[in-house]
Amino acid sequence: MDIAFIFTEFPSGQVSNSTRVFSFLEMGYNVTVYANTCGNKHLSYEVRNKYPNLDIIYFQKHKGYLLIKEFLKDFFIAPRISLKRWQKAFNKELFFIFYLKKILGGRGLKNDSVTLQKRRNAPISYLRLKQLENKNHDFFICFFGPTGLNFLFLKELYPKALFCTYFVGFDYSSRLSQYGSTAIYKQLFSMSDIIFAKSTFSQQTLVEIGCNEEKIILDYNGINLNKFEHCTPKVQTNETVKFIIVSRLIAKKSHILILKAFIRIISINKNFKFTIVGEGPLREKIEEFIKKNPELFKRVELIGNISQEEVVSLLRLHHVFIHPSTTSIPFGDKEDTPTAILEAMAIGLPIISTFHAGIPDLVKNNENGILVPERNIDYLVDAINYFLNYPEKINQFGNNSRKIAEEKFDTGQNCLRLVKILKENQKKIAQ
Repeated sequence: MDIAFIFTEFPSGQVSNSTRVFSFLEMGYNVTVYANTCGNKHLSYEVRNKYPNLDIIYFQKHKGYLLIKEFLKDFFIAPRISLKRWQKAFNKELFFIFYLKKILGGRGLKNDSVTLQKRRNAPISYLRLKQLENKNHDFFICFFGPTGLNFLFLKELYPKALFCTYFVGFDYSSRLSQYGSTAIYKQLFSMSDIIFAKSTFSQQTLVEIGCNEEKIILDYNGINLNKFEHCTPKVQTNETVKFIIVSRLIAKKSHILILKAFIRIISINKNFKFTIVGEGPLREKIEEFIKKNPELFKRVELIGNISQEEVVSLLRLHHVFIHPSTTSIPFGDKEDTPTAILEAMAIGLPIISTFHAGIPDLVKNNENGILVPERNIDYLVDAINYFLNYPEKINQFGNNSRKIAEEKFDTGQNCLRLVKILKENQKKIAQ
């Protein structure tokens, strides 16, 4: 199996996006990653050291002279090498001309947002075509919807290869709000062999916006459970209950709402600590909010970015993971299944979160955590108080968290299942 993964950024801060790449490498498959940019240079250095066999190719940036150079190279340099190569180059150029005509809408160019987006991407698609030609990949796997759109020409160029696209949250929520039309994905849904959804919520949403249900396959985010030793906390009577959140400091993670909930709780129960791990644009606002409340200041610790190993060690020292995600305003961005929640579950922590996108797939209400409505401080206060008043439930819910992680979110098992799905669908194309 020769697999090509296509990203906007690789590697990026979103660790879950890279999980499939590393899993396939560790299983011995040939893997090539194509990306527009490197999202994290330090992480890129670590990835190249750990996986020296991983081929990472970054696409050329769109510049006018590059278009001319690539076009002339095929028609003036190739003939000097051989007539056969010139014919092959000519066929590729001819293919792209017809492809452009197709994506631009044929006769009478339209001016709707969907066509305008395709028109803007046309020169970039040409350069990507030049870098991807003469490749022999069996599978093209795009992360995420917009990336799949930009690389649809691969399905026509390599009809025997399986073309797959992952959808994650923003691509079927905020991105659709920006374009104002579900038609943006019509061609992608039609031409893709498989559309991967990361939660039952995204699966249902994709059907609602026009994807054939038979094409959608549920493939949960997974984590390597071997890196997360199960150590569910046992809280002793009168012991301080320690809550923690690990996330970027952005509005949809609801840090200020959590702090407001703890302010209410202080008047009833002061036997808690709260740790915030992460960086982001709201750090200054969060710091100011904490400083204005002396009782809160004594009980809240704000830590910046730390390594994953340090995060794991810190999770083991806490009792409850809190992560009340919300739909962002104004574009309605959703985040599907947060990896941070999965990691806390793998350690064996109970979860407080929201009925948001794919989170109910991770957190079973009153089984391994408590789910509350988005932006509802009253329910959030009740959920926090529940673990303060019934600390014995922390151990019970925490054990259930680990059990659910083992059953549904082990990346090794999920990857074996994915390989089977890819091979079965490849056989269908061959027939």
